Amino acid sequence: MARRNDYRRRRPRLLPILNGIGRQVLRLAQLGLFLLVLAGVSLGLVAAYNWVVSTDLLAVESIEVTGNRRLDRQDILRMSGVSTGENILAVSIASIEERLSRDPWVERVIVRRVLPDRLAITITEREAVYWVQRGEAVHYADAEGQSIAPVLAEHFVSLPLVDMRPESERQKAVLKEVTELFSQKRFPFSLAEVGWISFLCDEIVQIHLYDRNMTVRISAERLKRNTDSLVMVWRDLANRQELARVDRIMALDGNCWVRFASGPVKG
Repeated sequence: MARRNDYRRRRPRLLPILNGIGRQVLRLAQLGLFLLVLAGVSLGLVAAYNWVVSTDLLAVESIEVTGNRRLDRQDILRMSGVSTGENILAVSIASIEERLSRDPWVERVIVRRVLPDRLAITITEREAVYWVQRGEAVHYADAEGQSIAPVLAEHFVSLPLVDMRPESERQKAVLKEVTELFSQKRFPFSLAEVGWISFLCDEIVQIHLYDRNMTVRISAERLKRNTDSLVMVWRDLANRQELARVDRIMALDGNCWVRFASGPVKG
């Protein structure tokens, strides 16, 4: 009798074990079902993606190009490597921007998808302000004298020639400031009247006015003050109708020296 009672007392302890095994089996079944559903959804998404990036319903019908002035639209389309008829979502925006950025005239490019069927390419071109000598060739250059591309017969533009040391950061900074003053019309003459610009040293800029056969030397130290003094003297000379006699003007420390055919006169 004692053994039979011990057996009965131990038997209920098996129930929690069996219940635990059942719960584990249920969880495994739920996990398996979840993975099966996830795999089905993933396959569906892949199929949907493949359809979206290949369907003719999203084909590129037009490519808009804006911001280009020097670069021809057809050249931009050729460099971009994209054409109408391609799926708009399959087109790589990054690849188009990278290819267009290789052109020396392109400063910045932005490509956008305009769903459902249009690509928009916005170009920001580098602006040629000067010519610079690079070896045997003459190059277009920006406001700091940085070379852009060689001067060719195609799209030829005559610009002032700059003679400077390309490795001099100081001369680059001074030239940029001089260019900004020209854009603000702070000089008594325009950049279009300038034949060439050179540096006597890092702090002295020499501007030759081709039509007047006149040279203006101006100190880069306190450049705006020296420019204002130049304007005052220039106006005075114009009022006295003596500009035609002027050979050289030098603006330094807020003062100007004018050289006539008969000798120097301080103004």
